[in-house]
Amino acid sequence: MKQELPALELHYIIKELQILIGAKVDQIYQPDKKDIYIQFHKTGAGRLILRITPNFVYLSSAKQSSPQPPGFCRFLRKYLKNARVNEIKQIDFERIIQITFSTKEKNYIMIIELIPPGNVILCETDFTIRSPLETQSWKDRTIRGGIRYSYPKLKCNTLTLTKDKLEQIIKESKRDSIVKTLAIDLALGGTYAEELLLISKIKKDKKHLSNNDVSSIYDAIRKIKNKEINAQIVKQNNRVKDITPFKLKLYKNFKQEPQESFNKALDTVLTEVQEKKREKKQLTTQEKEIKKQEKIIKLQQKKLEELQLALKENIKKGDLLYQNFNLVQDIIYQINEACKSLSWQEIKKKLKNHKILKEINEKEKTITLEL
Repeated sequence: MKQELPALELHYIIKELQILIGAKVDQIYQPDKKDIYIQFHKTGAGRLILRITPNFVYLSSAKQSSPQPPGFCRFLRKYLKNARVNEIKQIDFERIIQITFSTKEKNYIMIIELIPPGNVILCETDFTIRSPLETQSWKDRTIRGGIRYSYPKLKCNTLTLTKDKLEQIIKESKRDSIVKTLAIDLALGGTYAEELLLISKIKKDKKHLSNNDVSSIYDAIRKIKNKEINAQIVKQNNRVKDITPFKLKLYKNFKQEPQESFNKALDTVLTEVQEKKREKKQLTTQEKEIKKQEKIIKLQQKKLEELQLALKENIKKGDLLYQNFNLVQDIIYQINEACKSLSWQEIKKKLKNHKILKEINEKEKTITLEL
């Protein structure tokens, strides 16, 4: 199952997200800590909902609600409510999206990082961070409110790569195969690295490439970045294997189901997955609460049984005291009188072999009788 959006797929997502240009922010929701929905309205297009997660960004059909919105959600509502989208773009060939919003007062920039662990950052137009979804820190950069946002170290832009630069990267690569060079050094990911090599008719484990090989890969990159979107849901044994913006040679032996758009394809699969996770989480929460209540009930039942047992014992004691009231009263009277002239040790010695008086506790001022 798909775990993230490679940079190439984000390139195609951004193409479809241009529909958001001019759209106005109606509402913002945050049903989970790292799950944000921005609801837009655009004349002629109606309601459009952008879903942002740590690994994906796409237009969703799922309407959300935040009965008690978290702090970051309230923050975004404060600054972006009724704002309009001026621009939405991918930063180079990275998994980073930049959206420019305009309000009556001023403009803001939202940075969406899909690079693990993912983040959403609202900035001023000079990139001073207003607030991030999460404060994060690495050796070479920090994301927190009040400082200037800096992009992570950017790799080469595969989409604008010249043939000479491509040849240089391949020659200087220390990877043990061309497929790894394309996947990692050119940030194409495994799937599209293999697809490029299938198009180029080059074996993926090949390491040393000829000039013709480099030319073939360069031409394949030019083709793959300008393909017409023909989104597919790829299935294997009726289970979703992948979601792609166009048909891949790599999946020619799998069932590929065409979709209305790439966003729609992602929404069809990922929203269903998310809802199942949410239902499972909700069920787990309910199960935990049920177990908690069951534990409380058991403790209460145990306490009730103890109280009922104590009640029976006390009733029994009360009945015995009532039946032997005169005897008990006489013993208490005798002890009180003896205290006037004898020590406790003398009293205990005198009453040592008493038939029903078993113990005298002078500190607690109690006596134990066996009736």
